[in-house]
Amino acid sequence: MSKTQIIMLIVCAALLGGAAFYFANKGDSMEKQTATIVVDAVTAISDGWDASELKAWADPGLIKAMGSQGQSAEQLMRIYSVLGKLKEAPECVVHTTGSFMKNQERHHTISYDCSAEYEKGPAKISITLSKAESATEWQIYYINIHSDVFANGQVQEGTQ
Repeated sequence: MSKTQIIMLIVCAALLGGAAFYFANKGDSMEKQTATIVVDAVTAISDGWDASELKAWADPGLIKAMGSQGQSAEQLMRIYSVLGKLKEAPECVVHTTGSFMKNQERHHTISYDCSAEYEKGPAKISITLSKAESATEWQIYYINIHSDVFANGQVQEGTQ
């Protein structure tokens, strides 16, 4: 291998390492921004299971998707309300991060898996937050709550 090839190899490795470092820190930054937000959102929505609270946190696409599936925020909150009151703040861990293009603007997403204890039993919550690059606030892009409490045959699926 020539000296030029070795130098090019070192430069490429440095660029790849720099890019990996940048994207790793970008994910950490999103996690720092959203860790409190996701707990606050789950807590607020669970407090009374009020559809207007879900709508206040929701990305407009979430409400639109619910409507196209024949669901409403009110129906979803009635189903989830079977869990009763939240006993303590949920414990949430990052599942994935990503981004997508919509209307020529980049949107960032971060998905969490949460465990929560309600009056009637435990629940697993999958929640994805989304934020357009130009936006200042994160919104709920997806939410699903699963619990054995729903085993009486009611639909427990969220929507996207």
